[in-house]
Amino acid sequence: MFVNNIRNYTYVKIDIKGEIMAKYLVKSDYTILGKVAQGQDNEMYKVNDEVLIEDANGVHFVKIIAILSDTKKDSEYKIIRKATNQDLENKKRNEKKIEQATKVCNDNIKKLNLQMNLKKVYANYDASKIIFYFTADDRVDFRELVKKLATNFAKTRIEMRQITEREEVAMLGGVGLCGRICCCASFLEDFGQVTIKMAKNQNIALNPNKVNGFCGKLLCCLGYENNDYIEALSIMPKIGDVVNLPDGTCGVVHYNHLIKKIVRVEIKDEDESIYKEFTLEELAQFNDKFPKGYEIINFEDNCNVIKNDIDGQ
Repeated sequence: MFVNNIRNYTYVKIDIKGEIMAKYLVKSDYTILGKVAQGQDNEMYKVNDEVLIEDANGVHFVKIIAILSDTKKDSEYKIIRKATNQDLENKKRNEKKIEQATKVCNDNIKKLNLQMNLKKVYANYDASKIIFYFTADDRVDFRELVKKLATNFAKTRIEMRQITEREEVAMLGGVGLCGRICCCASFLEDFGQVTIKMAKNQNIALNPNKVNGFCGKLLCCLGYENNDYIEALSIMPKIGDVVNLPDGTCGVVHYNHLIKKIVRVEIKDEDESIYKEFTLEELAQFNDKFPKGYEIINFEDNCNVIKNDIDGQ
């Protein structure tokens, strides 16, 4: 069994069919975010396979986006089977119905002058239920709209669901600042709590264009990357601290690259400042208790005095 770690998930390639009861991360317009689904005995699926799941709202098409190694993780759904050619034909028929439902809904929103924006329409496997996802600044009285939709789609359960800005991006997708597909649109199971302190931990300029995603909220990656940055901060010297250097002098920490574990040091040369970069391992060789538990003395004018005091500890 080959295991490969990518971000917070472990993707598993299983060589022996039925070696474990596999669990999968699945996603669709119905689930919005990634959800855990239980596989069947002796049945293995691949990433990007389209499968069917079932819950109280019927049967739904979903796509497998990851194979999980944590088989003890709670499952929200159970996979019925891999989608057959007949199932995929049924999905195409549903897409035509969704297209029709989108037009009918938008037309009636305009006629009723409702302050809402239809974002997506979803139909379950047999189209017995259609969900209309929309955004709005305030609560919307859409009872009249539901009546008109029910008239157009007889024997179909109609549901109007207001979604947040984050859910909108998770459904519609997009490419983030990093050049990758937005996390919420690819693999996230929940949005989690993200705070401005998490951005500060990464030394990111608190510019909305840098720390906010398409949804206008703080980037999700700030949350799930935070523990790694907290660990890095715990072993890196603080900005403004003085450290011993390989050439026997000392300098002031000017900047830390937390991912690469590189420290940029300002070195005083008469009236000029020279900046050099050192790896954490290089500095650790010349600072006895560095990097863990090392109390670095704050900068003073006479660097040599500080260096001698440190050496004498």
